[in-house]
Amino acid sequence: MAPSVLLPRIHFLEIDDKPWFPSFLRTRVQSVLTTMWTFHLPILQPSSPTHLAHRVLLTLFPPPLLQEHVFLDFCSGAGGPVPALERLVNDETDRDERVRFVLSDIHPHTEAWRAEERESRGGLGWIERSVDASDEAGALDEERRAGRKVFRTFFLAFHHFDDQMAKSVLKDAGKRGDGFLIFELVDRDFASFITNLLLWPLLLIITPFYYWQDPVHLFFTYIIPILPFVLVFDGIISSLRCRGKEEIRALMGPEMSDWKLKTGSITHTWPTGNMIYFIGSKN
Repeated sequence: MAPSVLLPRIHFLEIDDKPWFPSFLRTRVQSVLTTMWTFHLPILQPSSPTHLAHRVLLTLFPPPLLQEHVFLDFCSGAGGPVPALERLVNDETDRDERVRFVLSDIHPHTEAWRAEERESRGGLGWIERSVDASDEAGALDEERRAGRKVFRTFFLAFHHFDDQMAKSVLKDAGKRGDGFLIFELVDRDFASFITNLLLWPLLLIITPFYYWQDPVHLFFTYIIPILPFVLVFDGIISSLRCRGKEEIRALMGPEMSDWKLKTGSITHTWPTGNMIYFIGSKN
């Protein structure tokens, strides 16, 4: 099912993006976003969004085709769903044929990535230097020389780029990459607004089970509820920032006219939560 776009796109501010938002709160917001990727709510969720992304990946790249690729993730933050996705993928591969997933960010979170690597199946890596999504600067040239194709991934990240930056990101993907994958947990429709509003009571329910050892997290969830406010507010703005297929095609420009662009949508939380995805690849 293709994603629906029912509202005009508005690139309004997200609180978590702003430099004035305290880093100790930003870290906790990103932790909750990672939990949202890996969380599985029985009855309402057939599986976690990460499992759904895994299903999409295997549909696109059935083994052994998958082993011919390396996946470079941009704007990885503390890791997002990529470490869990790496484990899902490589639990199904031979030990000598690990699929490579590489984390990167303009502000590298190497300490968090190093911890994730210890839990990985041998296919998780990271780039220690700062990496701009609009200028990879040959970060994976060694993988290319080894004959692997480089696909770029953006998990809950591409909507953060304004149109000018998004054009630069896609232009660099067209120049250096073999394809890109964009995943979003919201769409630009009314169903996504409902999903975002329901996030607040959900956080009140699940927080004690995931963050009971973090008194700061508990304080800013229940006493001064900054964390649920930011997550709901930014979630609504993320919905307004999301793009449809024709908008992404327009951003790709004439330089990528020979690229294929596919899109789809999978329900991650019944009845209103949908994961949308876009796959761009060279013909």
